[in-house]
Amino acid sequence: MRILFRILLATLFILFAVLTGLYFEEILFLFITSFKTGWVFSTLFIRLIIIILTILAFRELFSLFNRTKKIKFWIILIIGSVIGFGAGFGLAPIYNSDYGDYSDDEQVSDIQTLYSHVGQSVDEKTKFRLVAFFTTSCPHCKATARKLGANIKAGQKIPIDIYFPSNQESIDRFILKTNAEGMNTYSVTSSTLFHDASNGYFPTLYLIDNKQNTIKHWSGDQMSYFDLDELIDLPIE
Repeated sequence: MRILFRILLATLFILFAVLTGLYFEEILFLFITSFKTGWVFSTLFIRLIIIILTILAFRELFSLFNRTKKIKFWIILIIGSVIGFGAGFGLAPIYNSDYGDYSDDEQVSDIQTLYSHVGQSVDEKTKFRLVAFFTTSCPHCKATARKLGANIKAGQKIPIDIYFPSNQESIDRFILKTNAEGMNTYSVTSSTLFHDASNGYFPTLYLIDNKQNTIKHWSGDQMSYFDLDELIDLPIE
């Protein structure tokens, strides 16, 4: 009976470790939006959970056999940590752009023309704002929009302006599918203006001040967890 209990316990630990890795992104967004623990901390904490569950599983498995039950716990700790980290990496890979700062200071162009084109008025008291150029079919745009939507739910104060070369109906569907409510969206009907402002690369994002000077610029999937945490902490005034 005791052996069966240990087998069951080890199986459960392994199952929970695998499920945590498989649903890494869903758990991450839950941490961000519900517990507001920040992107960097949450990602590391979830990976730590996978490692701990793997260690516990190996401890139970090793206790089943005479040849392994005498292995010291620190050895089990090392084995479980290495395998747990590898399993976590395999189920939820760590990409180069996840951590660190990959932004540059490329200046946003034609921003005043863009404001006039979409009829947008900007409050100069707002110290920072995030300006983004998305297309509704771009996978990286969808992923970034979902993260920014989570940032708003986590308490980000600075406004986000997203410009699309699409009609409002398509934009609304995009926002609904990516859970990106709370952002300002605009339809840019001039393809030339949209291309010049975005440099033709999507997604393109600019963190600008109230003088329209670029603080940071990102393109593609360069916005890291560090950057997302920074955006949450920025003051609106």
